[in-house]
Formats: sequence, C-alpha cells, structure tokens
Amino acid sequence: MKKILSLLLMSAMTAVLFFTNTFAATADPVPHPQIGSVSGTVTEISDFYNQDNKIVANTKFVLVTDRNGGISCFVMDADTYFITGKGLSDLRVGDIFTGFYDATIPMNYIYPPRYQPIAVAVNPPVDMYSIKVDKFDNDLISSDNQLKLTLSEETKILTKDGASYNGELPGLTLAVIYHVSTKSLPAQTTPSKIIVLEDYNEQFAYMFDDIEHFALISWDYGDGHSGINITSYYSHPIDQAPIKSVCDGTVVYVIDEHKTAGNYVVIETADGIKVSYMMMDEPTTLKVGDTVEKGKTIIGYVGKSGNATGSNLLISFFKTKPGDKDEFWARPHNSMDPKKFFPDIDFILLK
Repeated sequence: MKKILSLLLMSAMTAVLFFTNTFAATADPVPHPQIGSVSGTVTEISDFYNQDNKIVANTKFVLVTDRNGGISCFVMDADTYFITGKGLSDLRVGDIFTGFYDATIPMNYIYPPRYQPIAVAVNPPVDMYSIKVDKFDNDLISSDNQLKLTLSEETKILTKDGASYNGELPGLTLAVIYHVSTKSLPAQTTPSKIIVLEDYNEQFAYMFDDIEHFALISWDYGDGHSGINITSYYSHPIDQAPIKSVCDGTVVYVIDEHKTAGNYVVIETADGIKVSYMMMDEPTTLKVGDTVEKGKTIIGYVGKSGNATGSNLLISFFKTKPGDKDEFWARPHNSMDPKKFFPDIDFILLK
C-alpha cells in the first residue's frame, strides 16, 4: 500500500513539474520597462560641482527619500522638464517628487543611485489625475505592458514647449496624463493630455543609422577626455556603425593608429572650430582638403582603436591657438563646451 501511495505521489509531482515547465516555456516574456521612476520627498537640494570642484551654474543635486527610507539623487538643471511644478528654482525641501529616467542606460555602481531625469513631477494632484511616462509601441501600449492609450478628439498632444504635435507617437517617450482607466491588463485609458518628451539621442539622429541603440556616457570639456563620448547599450554592439559628420567643413587632419586617440579625423568649420572624431574602427578614407556635409558624409566607423576599452566614439570641439600642432586635441585649454553645438541636449556627466 505504501509503495502504491509513493508511486501516486511521484506521478503527481511529475505532472506538476511538467505543466509548470510547459507553462514557463510557452508564457510570454516578461516586458522590460524602458522608463523607470523614483518617488518620494525632497530631503536636500545642493549645488552640483564638476571634477575641478567648481560649481556648475543652474545645476543642482536633488536628494529624494522614498517611503522606505531609500535615497536617490537626481542631477537637474534649468532645462529639466517639469510635468507639474514650476521649475528647478521653485523646488523646495519637503516637496513630493517623482523623477522619470531612462531605464535602458547602464547605471554606475554608486550610492545613492544617481539619475539624469527625462522629466519630473512635483506635488502632483494625485486625487485629480495620474501620470505615466514611458515609450509606447505601434499599438500605443507602454513598454511595461501596463497601459494602452486610446486617443480621442479631446486628447491634447503637445511638445514640451506647449506647441501642438501632429507627428507619430510610437517609439517616442511620452508623458501621459489621464483620469480613469480600465482594470484590464494592460489597463486602457483615453488620456486628456500627452506631452512628447524629446530624447537627447534624437539630437544625434543624423549621425548614426540606428541611433536608438546608442547611449551618451559622458559630456564634459576642459580635461583630457573632453567632448561627447557615445557608446552602445550592452545588448546592442555597435562595432563598425557608420559615423556621419555633425557639421559642414573641411578635413584638416587625418591620423592613423595614434596610441591614445586611435584612428581619428579632424574637421574644421567655416568659423574655425575644429571637430575631432576619435577611436574609429579603421583609418578614414577621407583626405586632407576634402569637404564634408552635415548628416551626409560618412567620416568613418565606430571602433575601439587607441586606448579605448570598448567600442565607442569620442567627438571633441576645439579652437586652436598659435603654436598648436596636430595633437592640439590633447590640450584641455583648447576644448569647447559641446552644449554650444547641441544646446537642446539635457545631459550632465554623472560623476
């Protein structure tokens, strides 16, 4: 009798394991949210210092403490977009805060975690409406599969500056404001307002054929690694991605296999500004004296030449001085703030 019971028990366990494994194998993959958020109370607002220990104007460290005591830091400047709230200058300790950030960009292993927000909501009237920030697919379903949008004639679709937006919505980062939703999965709602949030990568859209797989990992000037440093997300290798010129100009330097900068080329604009592209995969086919056109001429291909530790592209902006030779790019005093060339990029180097 005991043997029979043991056999029955083993059979039941085998059946449970079979159905569990079968379900796991056939179930839909868990969605990976592209936009994350942190909510809590503002507990500290302080100045932001660069690596030279100088205060960065109009930029603040904002510490947020959640209900469990966890602390997060947001690096915010005057251009940070406020879905609700008046702006950085009006932010106060004690404000209720939610910061939305790009969850696909690799995080530095530091504490408290540090974020560059895509947008923030301050003291939102949660009893009046809800806010959802995410990327939405062709069916207008959020990346976390939690919300599906149904548009109506009453839905206002705006840009960040309040102008009407008439373009496509799939693939864009949206701030959705809505009042009610169904209890289905995903929940469905007809939003009262949608704000199209520009992604800083869109500023580089003409540089690469597949810009959505790139991430801006540093942004600085005045040191030995000045300029804009662009790499890929870990899951999307970018070796040999074509690089297109960010400006009109003339080729003034072509250097192959430099021990530090690798394969690089320098373009000079009509204003005398030199733009260097470093660490390319192979030497450029361009020659000194060739003219290039913004967004059209292929400078070279992404690689990891020189002292690069992985595939990336470093673009730097310089103004030369008398006596500077071909390695002028290595002189920090020559470097220029990239924000002069890309003023709409909301990015600060997270140190």
